[in-house]
Amino acid sequence: MRFLIADDHTLFCEGLRRVIESQEGWSVEGVARTGRQAVEMALELQPDVILMDISLPEMDGLEAAATLKRCGAPCRVVILTMHADPLYRRRAQEVGVDGYLLKDLSLEEFVEQLRSLLHPSPPEPRPVLSPREVEVLRLVARGLRNREIAQRLLVSEHTVRNHLTNIYQKLRCNNRAEAVSKFLGMR
Repeated sequence: MRFLIADDHTLFCEGLRRVIESQEGWSVEGVARTGRQAVEMALELQPDVILMDISLPEMDGLEAAATLKRCGAPCRVVILTMHADPLYRRRAQEVGVDGYLLKDLSLEEFVEQLRSLLHPSPPEPRPVLSPREVEVLRLVARGLRNREIAQRLLVSEHTVRNHLTNIYQKLRCNNRAEAVSKFLGMR
């Protein structure tokens, strides 16, 4: 993973370079001190990721990110800033940046959050319940016991227990309350 750092604070850039290069497979290809320089270097060096401050001379980081997005630059732009104001986050989203991290993170939090931005884990597939399992779970949610559910559905209590076992496995839970909670969260 090749990085370009865009920040006008020398000491911060040096520290960030050390953190990035301490990670296996990560390297810093260059450091830009202005927004305009960040755009030029990004187009020339073609890094995988630009870590961009918002407060940059000549062209702010959001304008530089917008310019790169308009140019079709293939790099990902992650804003790394001290600005926690939701207005900045909203503007960053409008520009189309790939991430927004705050400079007050610990080193471990920074690396962890950056990794999750760059390598998001695939979402777990939603469990598929059969129509009968959904029916059983709806009756459980109403507070009915197995015997009452069996009477309503015209099946044995054993069948109801089998449905509940299947539901628990599919929803990865251990009891009726968890199953209902997860089911309601899926809707």
